[in-house]
Amino acid sequence: MPSILGCAILELLARQASSGYDLKKRFSSSLAFGWHAHDSQIYPELRRLEQAGLVEAHEESGSGGPPRRVHALTDLGWDALLDWLRSPLDDSHQKSELILRVWAADLVPSERMRQLLSEVEDQARGHILEMVAIRNRLQERYGPPEVATDSRQVGVLLCLEHDIQLLRAKLAWVERAQNVIQTRAAFEKSEARSPEPAA
Repeated sequence: MPSILGCAILELLARQASSGYDLKKRFSSSLAFGWHAHDSQIYPELRRLEQAGLVEAHEESGSGGPPRRVHALTDLGWDALLDWLRSPLDDSHQKSELILRVWAADLVPSERMRQLLSEVEDQARGHILEMVAIRNRLQERYGPPEVATDSRQVGVLLCLEHDIQLLRAKLAWVERAQNVIQTRAAFEKSEARSPEPAA
């Protein structure tokens, strides 16, 4: 069974034969919100899929540039993708650098923690605007997921809705965390100013 990144690549190739560069662009677009991957991960994973016989490549001449390697699924690749899509899923674990850092809030000056949370808030607001714009464009073209004229867009639209809702929940949590850090900082400052009781 391929890695999760490998399965994400197989999903993309199931839609359209693509070069490594095409895949890289997809991982830096809306797909990145569901499964982020760096260039340094994508190309080696693509080679592993090819070596495993799940993907095959051929060269296509570029328009004025060097030829490019275009990858497509093999029958074995289709089988592996469908096996993965039908397999049980455990979605009870998450990896979040933000949570790791906030967990250790007592080790970081409150000013730095507030700055970090403010940066995360700005990022989340930017991502929401981007995703809402993508969702609106798709819905204008295909309709909402219940009646989308292209069945391939149903999952895309649902995933966008999922990520928009998660980001909105994240913003609410960040606001809560900011208030806690600010309240504790004010409390600690007032305690530091309080005179020691007379003996």
